[in-house]
Amino acid sequence: MTVYLLNLHTLCENDVEALFLTLPAFRAQSAKRYRRREAYVQSVAGFCLVRYALQLDPTIDTDAWTFAENGKPYLCSGTPFFNLSHTAHCVAVAVSATEEVGIDIEEIKPRSVGFAKKICSAAELERIETATNPASELIRLWSAKEAESKRSGKGIGHGMREISLESVQSVPFAVDDIPHWLSVSSAKESPSLAWIDKEKLLSM
Repeated sequence: MTVYLLNLHTLCENDVEALFLTLPAFRAQSAKRYRRREAYVQSVAGFCLVRYALQLDPTIDTDAWTFAENGKPYLCSGTPFFNLSHTAHCVAVAVSATEEVGIDIEEIKPRSVGFAKKICSAAELERIETATNPASELIRLWSAKEAESKRSGKGIGHGMREISLESVQSVPFAVDDIPHWLSVSSAKESPSLAWIDKEKLLSM
């Protein structure tokens, strides 16, 4: 499994509009529905990063991807499997040639005790309380649970406390010194991370 990442801080306004002009009509219409600039940029950059990642196989029509009823993206041709996630700072796309995949990235920042109780089991809450950095451990667990729920196609909000994390790998990373957790499922070992610079997307 490979995870492709794009630092959104590197995109200026002209870059975003240049990428927008490369979108197929149906993706351009989807991006224009976002009123918030941040969401618009994430939509444009996310599609372009997916297209870059999937063009590693030249036989795939990379504009031919859509969403299942549960919101999970997939290629009409079936494989490879892919999933995407974003924060305000970066976009990430995971690609697997052999099995369904889920990915989630989360910025590490404080969340409420109520949030932790909503998504964590009793054992996980104890792990958070005893962690060197409780805020980071909570975000790691949240990211891992989101990745697994996206892999399964069930989505968030469905028995989050009971989600098994046995097949999830989580790795810390930073975007311009802003700490994040990245989680992928299903994975037996840490994924390969490939940072993609904007020039590669703009040259497609």
